[in-house]
Amino acid sequence: MYLCDKYVMALSNIEKHYNKHSEDKRLLRRHGIVEFETTMYHLHRFLQPGNSILDVGAGTGRYCSALMAEGYQVKAVELVRRNIEMFLQREPTADVIQGDARNMSSIPTASADITLLLGPLYHLIGDDEKVKALNEAKRVTKPGGLIFVAYLMNEYSILSYCFLVFAQTTMVC
Repeated sequence: MYLCDKYVMALSNIEKHYNKHSEDKRLLRRHGIVEFETTMYHLHRFLQPGNSILDVGAGTGRYCSALMAEGYQVKAVELVRRNIEMFLQREPTADVIQGDARNMSSIPTASADITLLLGPLYHLIGDDEKVKALNEAKRVTKPGGLIFVAYLMNEYSILSYCFLVFAQTTMVC
């Protein structure tokens, strides 16, 4: 996938981070297990049989693997090549592509019943970059679909944007 110069530096910094820290083990540690179980609990409150799920910023595929094991159709988008390789070692048949949450042009509009955006907002700097990722999540989610976002923040503009612009797409924050 072609990434413009603006994104190459961000990719380099993110790759440096994930080459140093094992994302694959993060959700298996004490705090990570709490995060994983809590997220899965809330996902199960809304999942319906036959839902198609798009996991944007899938990391090493922990959520994807669990949801695939339950029979859901899951597609993953992940920026970091190392994470994709780890994911495919565990799930060789997974539908995963390398891509950026801010521009998922290879993902059709309104193609997912549920979109997970559980990691990218932590790495994006500035409101404009975060809003791009949120807009892309909205674009790829079917009307009436759900977008799950994980991000601890105190940024008023993102909170306002979520509640004002996403009014027509159900969003679980």
